Amino acid sequence: KLKYYVVAILLFLNLQNKGGLVHIGTISKIFGIGIILCVTDIILKKSGKEDVGFWLGLAGLAIVMAMVVPQIGQFFDNVKSIFHVY
Repeated sequence: KLKYYVVAILLFLNLQNKGGLVHIGTISKIFGIGIILCVTDIILKKSGKEDVGFWLGLAGLAIVMAMVVPQIGQFFDNVKSIFHVY
């Protein structure tokens, strides 16, 4: 499940990168968080602690969203300024 969240966020950031809003460092951070979470989830599932893996994935999603939400706000501010919407 977590892989799909990370892929969706990376696609969103890649689309925004064409406009110059997202730096490659942000994408690298999200990619690194996704890899760490996936490996940790696999290890936790093999040890029988799926519930801890779920909470870890949820925490990872919250961290990534905390990184992405300000950039989404910046995107909407840019759209407002382009179309002169107040």
